[in-house]
Formats: sequence, C-alpha cells, structure tokens
Amino acid sequence: PWDSLEAALAHWESATPPPPAAVIEIQDSAVYVKPIAIRFAAEGQRLQIRAANGRRPVLRLLDWQPDQPDAVYVEGRAGSRLTLDGLLIAGRGIQVEGPMARLTIRHSTLVPGWWLTADCDPRRPNEPSVELTNTDACLIVEHSIIGSIIVNLDEVSGDPLAICIEDSILDATADSREAISAPGCRLAHAALTMRRTTVIGETLIHAIELAENSIFTGEIRVARRQIGCLRFSYAPPGSRTPRRFRCQPDLAEAAARARHEPANAPPVIIEAEQARIRPQFDSVRYGTPDYGRLAQTCAEEIVRGADDDSEMGVFHNLYQPQRAANLRARLEEFSPSGMDAGIIFA
Repeated sequence: PWDSLEAALAHWESATPPPPAAVIEIQDSAVYVKPIAIRFAAEGQRLQIRAANGRRPVLRLLDWQPDQPDAVYVEGRAGSRLTLDGLLIAGRGIQVEGPMARLTIRHSTLVPGWWLTADCDPRRPNEPSVELTNTDACLIVEHSIIGSIIVNLDEVSGDPLAICIEDSILDATADSREAISAPGCRLAHAALTMRRTTVIGETLIHAIELAENSIFTGEIRVARRQIGCLRFSYAPPGSRTPRRFRCQPDLAEAAARARHEPANAPPVIIEAEQARIRPQFDSVRYGTPDYGRLAQTCAEEIVRGADDDSEMGVFHNLYQPQRAANLRARLEEFSPSGMDAGIIFA
C-alpha cells in the first residue's frame, strides 16, 4: 500500500524493469488534488487505475501551474493501454498524447464543464473532458458520464481514430456546443461506434460506423456518409448522417405524409411532427437527480423507439416501458371489483 495516488504512480514509473501490467486500486473515497501525469515507460504496458469496491475517489484537478496545463496528462507508448474505472474527475479533463493502443473510461464521471456552480451550472462549459492529440489511441467509454471530446490529429498522414461509447451520457452542456469535434469546430478525424447513449450537443465527425438506440440532441455532421448506419435512434432534422433505419423523426414525418396522400403534407404539419417527436428530458444539467431522464411527456416514439421497444438513450437497459406495461397488466388483473388503479411516477 502507498499513502497517495501520486506515490503509487511514481513507484510504477520508476520500477525497473517496467512492469508489463499493473493495477493501482484506490481504497478510500478521498479527494486527490495533486497534478497527475501518467507516462508509459515501455511499449505494450498496461495500467489500470480503479476504485475499490464501494469507494468513490475524486480527482479534483486544481490550477496548480498558471502557465501550464493541469489536466490528467497521459503520454503513451506503442501498444500501451490505460483503464480508468470508478473515478470522478473534476476541475480539468484528460489529455492524451503519443502512440497508444487504448484508453478505456469505465463507470466513471468526467464532470461536464469541469466543475459546477451552486445551481449545477457548468463553470467552464466550453472546455473538453477528453482531448486526444497526435495519438492513435482507441477511446472506449462504458457506463460513464463525460463532457465533450476533442480530436486533434493530422488528418493527412493518419487513419481516423476509433471511438466507442456505450450506455453513457456525452454532455457538451448545450445542444449548440460540440460534443465531438476537432479544434476550430472542425470535423473530428475519428470513426464513431455508439450504443444506448444520450448525446447532448453537436456531433462533428469523419464517420459513424454504427449508432443504435441512441439520442442526439444536437446536429450531426458526418464527412463520409457512404459507410456506417444509424438505426433506432433520434437525429435532429437537417443532420447529415449515414443511411438510417427506423430512426426518428423520419418515421413520424413519413406517417404524416401518408395521412395526407395523395397530396403532400403541408410544411407546417411536418414541422409540428418534428416538434412533437423531439426528445424531452426532466433535466439535462449534470448534478440534478433526474439528469438525462426522459420526461413523462416525451413522445411514445422515443420512449419505445429502440429495437426492443425500450426507450432510446442511456436508460435503455432499465426497460421502463416494459416494466410499466407489466405493472398495468397485473393491476388490471388483481384490482378488486369496482376499483380503479393507476400508476403515479414519483
């Protein structure tokens, strides 16, 4: 055991020869405020920084060096892999440079906007949570909440990065801000795979290989539309995407046009359908208890719009529509004669 995360990292970096694999487990729920730099010493090294079972450590990154970055800095080597599991990172984001095989963020929170005010408003809403610079690391995000992602690469000499996000919230703090992009609001040189995720903000990316059961609240702009697929998801009107399958508001617009055949539906009808279908949330502000949850007034096409009739977005795996339907069926079956029973959502 070591008395601090910094001491454990220092021991790992100075070990001779460099260990091929290591796990640093934080066994308390303390707040760590010192700058953190992770530098891989050899090719193919693997490091996991994780919280112990039942613990929730906080890495609060302060402005220690006014003229230098204070983010969690990761300097990779060819084939190296880093996993962050069960951490809460606030105050800054993560910066990755150098050749690297994979960065995995699992069951963690990178506070959108770096830090919150007393009203849960982000202090630095335009700052990214993850910045990938001159690296070939595959970014994997699972069961996490993170802010925006910036991909800063040479688009001529390198292939697009792989970004895979599942069962997570990607929050740029506003629909009009970039959730995934490159510096200067350009398209990120990356290929995205996304499942059961809610994206708050715009997605500006080279390609989407697959996006399913997801919600995009901001515009999508994809450079290569001839590859990939968007299925059982919501994409705002006017988005430039790969081919779509059973997406909204496409299905609602098609139904509105079918109701007005043989004449075309008036534009006002189409606009009304687009407004009705747009996802509604109880809250889109991190720090509130109903963050990312679909509102009870949300359209049925979104609430039951996934490929298995569950809801689109991050809470897909709760299967709330199916649970509510099962409860209604049991209430109808077992309610005493002459009594009415209903469901009130708390």
